[in-house]
Amino acid sequence: MSTTLNIIVSQNSCGSYTFLIDAPSGKTFTNTPGVVTWVANGTISDGAGTVTATQATLLNSDVSADTVLYAYGTFSDGTTFNTNTITVGFTVGIYVNTDVNNNAVNLSADISGGTLPFTIAWTDPNGYGPANSNIFSSLILPIAVFNSNSNYSLTVTDSSNPPNQCTALQGLILTPNRLFVIAVDQNGVSYGHNSNVYLSPSQPLILTAQAVPSTGTGQITYEWYKGTVLISNTSTVTIWQVGHYHAKATDSVGNVDRCYINISKRVNIPF
Repeated sequence: MSTTLNIIVSQNSCGSYTFLIDAPSGKTFTNTPGVVTWVANGTISDGAGTVTATQATLLNSDVSADTVLYAYGTFSDGTTFNTNTITVGFTVGIYVNTDVNNNAVNLSADISGGTLPFTIAWTDPNGYGPANSNIFSSLILPIAVFNSNSNYSLTVTDSSNPPNQCTALQGLILTPNRLFVIAVDQNGVSYGHNSNVYLSPSQPLILTAQAVPSTGTGQITYEWYKGTVLISNTSTVTIWQVGHYHAKATDSVGNVDRCYINISKRVNIPF
């Protein structure tokens, strides 16, 4: 049976890390070259790295984006080991969510990796949010503004190893006639992207996908999926089961938007 070990990560500076694994008590690594194999994103990263009796180290690895890393090998007594899989690096994206209640679009920071706390700065040409903030991580834009010609950008700086903190940048170019799709149930309640909805125990949930007014171009077609399985190629779907659903809308020039909805049952806890 193979022993599973943890990878210990130390950040040296922005993008530079030391990865180390310790042999468990009573075990030592063999010093045979290549016995400890480090693999990053599916590619052997540095052969055996530095192997001593009780530690195996991959020194000063530069990571510019998300890197998936693991290791495997053999102890000196012939037994094998592998490690957990870890993801290191520092990246940032811009997450777009439709706010159907306020006819607006919410832009928020999608941060992976890095060291808390973060400093978040938006380049906001239309003046709808704070220019620099470590509290507000999102901007709320009217849909009319989001459908204009504007360039937004997001810069996130972490707090690792001052003054050598890591900084990640993401841009978003806004263009007219962007497509936004929402879902409306049989009672007229609207749901935006990534909504959570409870399923009634006595009746199905009927959802109709609709493009937000003044978004998209020309004729719009709709599809509904449960997970990755297509369940309807019309705008309306009847749902009896819990699960992850989404509506996909496509306009006449190929713009696509999806509205993701998580449907669950309400649990009553007796007192």
